[in-house]
Amino acid sequence: MTIETKYNIGDEVWGATHEEIWSGRITAIIIYYAFGMSRIDYKVFVEEEMHFTFREQDLFPTKEELLKSL
Repeated sequence: MTIETKYNIGDEVWGATHEEIWSGRITAIIIYYAFGMSRIDYKVFVEEEMHFTFREQDLFPTKEELLKSL
């Protein structure tokens, strides 16, 4: 079985939380697989020593794409 990810470790991504836009680097990819379904989460280094986990659909490759989605 092959699972394709949208982003790779080291990629810069953009996201928004609580009306705040931020960018960060992917430090880990977490793949959940059960009952024939999969979910991909990414651990993102956002601020100094701050890592957060986000679902793939909540991340964007550029600030422009993020702004279009809001």
